[in-house]
Amino acid sequence: MNNLELAEKSFQLIKRDFSLEEQFDAEADNPFDRLHALLTRAIRHYLDMDFGGLMSILYRIDVSESTTKEILELSHPDEIASNLASAIIRRQKQKVETRLKYSSDYTI
Repeated sequence: MNNLELAEKSFQLIKRDFSLEEQFDAEADNPFDRLHALLTRAIRHYLDMDFGGLMSILYRIDVSESTTKEILELSHPDEIASNLASAIIRRQKQKVETRLKYSSDYTI
């Protein structure tokens, strides 16, 4: 699987979890950077408006509690959303890679 396919499948998972309306941009210079920017913006909204909802999403996505706690406690306040976005993208990429490895007909 190439990086573009991995980015698109990761984007679809994240889009569903965060109810994003944006579409995947296959023409972006770096689709993971674009995804990170979109996700960071969504997480900032959750941090400001619905912290419990964000914690629920992180649990569903399966970002470890220790990772979440470390980011919330040790990150500079201006970097929390970006660091959470990185952790979410990393976790979703792992899921996509695992599903592709064990399934010949993986779809989202």
